Amino acid sequence: MNSTDNISNFKRWLFILFAACLLPLSASIYGQTRNESVELLAIDRPIAAGQSYWLEELTFLEIRDLILADTTTVIIPTGGIEENGP
Repeated sequence: MNSTDNISNFKRWLFILFAACLLPLSASIYGQTRNESVELLAIDRPIAAGQSYWLEELTFLEIRDLILADTTTVIIPTGGIEENGP
């Protein structure tokens, strides 16, 4: 076995060890965000809902309630620059 093979084996095992260390960390982060998402979906809206179809004018809670009320139309403002004409 030459030194190049030893370095390749070392890098491979180092990568596996690094990935194995990150796996529990990613699982705990996913669990925390999942619990926070469930809590956000369960809170009551503290103010009356706005009457707008523009997403930029609505709060998260208003959007959540509109989705739950089967609203299917929203305006998502986007911008773009493209050349038109000759």
